Amino acid sequence: MKTNCPVPFAPRRGGRRYFLKSAAAAMFAVLTLGSAWAALADRDDDRGHGQQWVASWATAPAAYFVYAAPVPQNQALAPSPTRFTTANIQPDLAFPFPNATTTGATAVSQTFRSIVKPDLWGDTMRVRFSNVFGNVPLTFNSVTIGLQEYAGNVVHGTVTPVKFGGSHSVTIPAGKEMWSDAVHLTWVRDADDPLIQGRNLAISYSVRGDSGHMTFHSGANTTSYITGNGTGDHTYDEDGFAYEYTTASWFFIDALDVMASSDTVVVCAFGDSITDGTHTTFNGYDRWSNVLSRRLHNAYGNKVSVVNEAIGGNRVINPVVANATSGPAAVDRLDRDVLGLSGLTHVIWLEGI
Repeated sequence: MKTNCPVPFAPRRGGRRYFLKSAAAAMFAVLTLGSAWAALADRDDDRGHGQQWVASWATAPAAYFVYAAPVPQNQALAPSPTRFTTANIQPDLAFPFPNATTTGATAVSQTFRSIVKPDLWGDTMRVRFSNVFGNVPLTFNSVTIGLQEYAGNVVHGTVTPVKFGGSHSVTIPAGKEMWSDAVHLTWVRDADDPLIQGRNLAISYSVRGDSGHMTFHSGANTTSYITGNGTGDHTYDEDGFAYEYTTASWFFIDALDVMASSDTVVVCAFGDSITDGTHTTFNGYDRWSNVLSRRLHNAYGNKVSVVNEAIGGNRVINPVVANATSGPAAVDRLDRDVLGLSGLTHVIWLEGI
């Protein structure tokens, strides 16, 4: 008996392009449905609701930082798609990195204070740092976590040291990532603490010597802070006076986990600029993934966490330019950026190329 139903992945007009689109769609379905089934199975098997690490915030390392001068305002307003890029909101990073225009932009004996918004709170967290695009080992003298008050300032009494294997300092080999030890935040009562809901964390880390190539996510759409070149360790500062410079990118940091119930649903938003938040409100947290997060939390409380692993300009297949801020191809970063997330149960993959 003949049938008009097409054979899955059978070549049609477009050949290779059709196959890639079909394969991507199939992979999306497998990841979404398979992980959802696993999440349901975990709930059935975990009637005691134990604790496990759960992704609370994440970003995708895209490349190592290469200096680009800001676009002049009169050009930024011109009707050209190349003008509407992250470079338009990125301050001139030749100030915190004066070697940017000579030997290449690196951090030298200075401190970063990166601002991130946890999607799920708890009193025990850990942080992951990335040197995946680095060319030399990266050493931090000190790392701290605190509750952001405003700008580069941290709420009094919340600065908490972060350790790695019991040590305050850590060296991350080139091409690697590293998790911190568990950090107990004494100023967080529980996941429902009304005093910290919707607040941001200020994660500070002091670079020892020269960082080499700086692994970063370009389009953070969030203001973070950097001290001057050669100013040393300011990780324990509660005020932001030493943090003279701002950036619209996240450097080195790429994940934050929280200890939460093992039946927590973790949703990863994966894709390109639509998901990364290009053209959303700066510091406004109004990406579609943020809206989804608020709706899910309204419905399910602290039983869900939504994290974003998109990169603006990202592609399903190989990028055109090496070390582009659009990052490695989606299929090449899937293991690291998505399947490597703690407690992952669901994936929403929205990518058009």
